[in-house]
Amino acid sequence: MKAIKLFTMAALATAVFASCSNDEDLTQSSYPADNVVRVTTNVEDITTRAFHTTNSLDEFAFCIGNANNIKYSYNNIMMTKEGTNWNPSVQMLWQNSTQPVDIMAYAPFDSHGNTETMIKVKKYPVSVGTQQMAGTYESDFLVYP
Repeated sequence: MKAIKLFTMAALATAVFASCSNDEDLTQSSYPADNVVRVTTNVEDITTRAFHTTNSLDEFAFCIGNANNIKYSYNNIMMTKEGTNWNPSVQMLWQNSTQPVDIMAYAPFDSHGNTETMIKVKKYPVSVGTQQMAGTYESDFLVYP
């Protein structure tokens, strides 16, 4: 009789633990419900001779390449800093949470160049200013494709 009670308690405990092992509700997605692309920046602990921080960065360009749907591709979108937020010159949307995309950001933003297809370019056009000693960092070109 004692063995039956012990076996029953063990079976009940196993059933209770098994019913709590489903963690589907625990996974959280960072995909926004409104599909809006939001950008945050952080430049720190870089090992280079150049120096840039997010405090000295006021604007940069942002590109998203979606090979399956041109509607969700964006080229040379100017991102401007307003307080602690980065706001795009046009609203950008994600197609969905599963579509892979290519993302590229670069600084400084180039409003004059032929940059409407930057996301497709493999060799990025970079020009260097004649004055390199003024400490303005205007010739720095930061790319993270």
